[in-house]
Amino acid sequence: MHETGRIPNAANIADPFAIHDVLVRHSRGVDRGVSTILVETYVWQGPPFEGLARGTRGVDDPLYGHLGA
Repeated sequence: MHETGRIPNAANIADPFAIHDVLVRHSRGVDRGVSTILVETYVWQGPPFEGLARGTRGVDDPLYGHLGA
C-alpha cells in the first residue's frame, strides 16, 4: 500500500494488475472448462518457493497429514 497523497511507483500499479490478470484467466478457464487456459508456465523453483511442500492429488497430499485425516 502507499500513503495517501503519494504517487505510487510503477510496481505498485503493475503488481495488482498482474494478479488480477491471473485470477481473471484462471476463473475463465474454470468457468469454460478450458484446460489450456489453466496451464500456467511459471517457474515455481528457487526463492521464495524453496522448501515448500508440494501438493498432490489424493491421500498422499501433505495437507491430509497436516489435518490429521
